[in-house]
Amino acid sequence: RQNSELLRALDALEKTCTTLREENGLLRKSSAPETEEKVRRLRRKNTELAVLAKRLEDRARKLQEANLRVVNPPLMRPGAVEQYKRAFARQRARDLAQHADALLCKDKQIAALQQECRELQTQLGTSTESPLSSGVAEFEKLLRESQKEVLRLQRQLSVTSSTQQHNLTPDETVKCSEETEKGNQVYSTPWTLVSISFVCVTFQTRAENEELREDLSEVTAQHNSVLKENQRLRAKLENLEQVLKHMREVAERRQQLELEHEQALAILKFKQDEIKRLQRAQLFAKREHEGVVQMLESTLDCMQSKVRDLEDKCRSQSEQFGVLSQELEKFRLQASKVDVADSTLPNNPSLSVLTNGLGLTADRDDIITGLSRFQRSPVTKHRELPTISVSKSVSSCSKSDSARLTPKSDTRLSPHKSSPTHEVLTKIPCTVSVSPRSQCVEKTFGTRTEV
Repeated sequence: RQNSELLRALDALEKTCTTLREENGLLRKSSAPETEEKVRRLRRKNTELAVLAKRLEDRARKLQEANLRVVNPPLMRPGAVEQYKRAFARQRARDLAQHADALLCKDKQIAALQQECRELQTQLGTSTESPLSSGVAEFEKLLRESQKEVLRLQRQLSVTSSTQQHNLTPDETVKCSEETEKGNQVYSTPWTLVSISFVCVTFQTRAENEELREDLSEVTAQHNSVLKENQRLRAKLENLEQVLKHMREVAERRQQLELEHEQALAILKFKQDEIKRLQRAQLFAKREHEGVVQMLESTLDCMQSKVRDLEDKCRSQSEQFGVLSQELEKFRLQASKVDVADSTLPNNPSLSVLTNGLGLTADRDDIITGLSRFQRSPVTKHRELPTISVSKSVSSCSKSDSARLTPKSDTRLSPHKSSPTHEVLTKIPCTVSVSPRSQCVEKTFGTRTEV
């Protein structure tokens, strides 16, 4: 039973070794993320294998001790040796008695068979050609061989019993002598095949034990190699774990860098869009500025032309104003002279000069009275200033020019600005007409404005 269990355990161990080798090969070939689980399974199986190896070693040691006890009893203490000897002698006596009983039964059966055979031979006759004679001869041959084997075994037993009798006490020697006498009485009869089979079984068990020892040595060697392989795989596993850890860190760092890169790309795109928008706005503002500048330049040119025209008009009007003012002074002088001449010489021929070359159709009295009235009546003098319409988009330079030009014209056009009753004629031509009915002189100076 123990041998069968040991063989089963060895088969299981071989199966586990093969599975471990296959898994180790797969582990070497594959570097998948399932390596951790495989390594855990491998560790569990290694622990199970170690436990099984320990159990097998214990069983093998026990079997070896039992075999050694059976084959070569160990040297024990004196008291224990005596106890073992007594127990062995008792067991030996019991075994011999049982074997003796069995042998007696077998011998009786053999004697009965021999008697039957003899009776059959006497009945059938002693014919040499009959098949029964050949069967009986073979049977007798087998009996002789078995008897020889039994005698040989009896001699061995006698030798062993004699060696044991030297170590036994007197009581035990007496008992053993009695048992040997009984055994001799029993073994005097022919031996059967039972004793031979018993000896064969003992030798067979010894051979099996030797084979099991060899198998155990091979298994232990395999176990040691498997342990070394497991240690190497554990070291390799630790290296793989470090590599996996490093790869995970690298993957995390790569993901982080990818996120940062995406964020930077998004920011860059946003900045580029903003730059494009600012460039478009700048271009639009530049175009608008150019349009405004062109419009201002055109308006400036227009205003400059208008200012030149107005300057020319002012210059011409100032010249006309100077001429008119001179004529007015002359007219005043002539009027004063007319008043003086009215008292002295009413029929003065210089009146035609005062009328600025105009022909008088009325009488001299009427003219004189009209001139006297004109001299007495307050003279209304008007001045029309030049009006300049300037658009709101005119630049500051045009305004300064117009502002600079107007005071000149004012200063030029108003030499008698200090007197409040003084007024200036601004519109030409000046016409003087004498109406015969009203006996007065009318002066038309166009539009009149008070200063």
